Parts: sequence; C-alpha cells; structure tokens
Amino acid sequence: MMKFKLKYLAEAKDQFLALESGKDKNSQYKAVAKILGLMQINLRHPSLNTHNFGAISSPFDGEVFESYA
Repeated sequence: MMKFKLKYLAEAKDQFLALESGKDKNSQYKAVAKILGLMQINLRHPSLNTHNFGAISSPFDGEVFESYA
C-alpha cells in the first residue's frame, strides 16, 4: 500500500492548528485528523467521502479528487 505525503497550503495549516488548539473544536479536530491520516495511507479507503472534483484540472494530467470530514 502506498503512503502519501500531504502538502498543506498556509491557510489549511492555520485552520488545522486552530482546530487543534480550540477547546470547543475537539470533535472536529479528531475527525479531520482521522481523514488526513486515512488519506496518507489509502486514498480509496471506504471511510473517505471522496469524489471527483471537476471544477479544477490537475497540472499533472490526472484527475483531482476531494475528500471531506
């Protein structure tokens, strides 16, 4: 099974850190951390709500997908 390295935009990193430090956001932080962990291990994991994201195109001639928690 392939392991992926996730790259974060500055805004995404800031939002994730805000979830981590927010006392009232603990359940959201856990959900996002779980999804990101699954994405690193297996992009086709059944727990991921993954869909083709047709609004943008990949600069690498591949498809772009989105997953959400």
